[in-house]
Amino acid sequence: MKFEKFAKKIGAHGTLAKGHGYSFLVSGNVAAVIPDFALNFYQITKADELTLLSEVFDNFDVDDLSKVAELNRAIVLEADGSSNAIRRIFQDHNGKEVSISNEAFGLLEKQDHVFTGSIELNEKTVNYLVVIKNQDVVGVIFQEII
Repeated sequence: MKFEKFAKKIGAHGTLAKGHGYSFLVSGNVAAVIPDFALNFYQITKADELTLLSEVFDNFDVDDLSKVAELNRAIVLEADGSSNAIRRIFQDHNGKEVSISNEAFGLLEKQDHVFTGSIELNEKTVNYLVVIKNQDVVGVIFQEII
């Protein structure tokens, strides 16, 4: 996941959060793990624990290979065809699909692996992708803004 690109894009409008031992920069539907080189800059001690992220990782198992997802297709939601109208659909080996914005897709790197997941939030199912790079969690992309 391209942390620096994400940080530049959101500027000072992100929120700092903690969850399951990780420190995150959160904006919209993306939660990016703050890499070690940037922890001093973000004063993570001021971050609050985000229950949503803790729930994601309480249910996450990197060894569950059935939840490894691949880009399956892209769809255009509006006839004008702007890049904002494109949704990228990832599908895991069980057939579960998670749709993310084209903007969030732009944060993924070729070497990233994604795993599908879902949790219940306010009586609604929220789908997400956990992004892994070199065996480390680097972010979470939610299907919709939380």
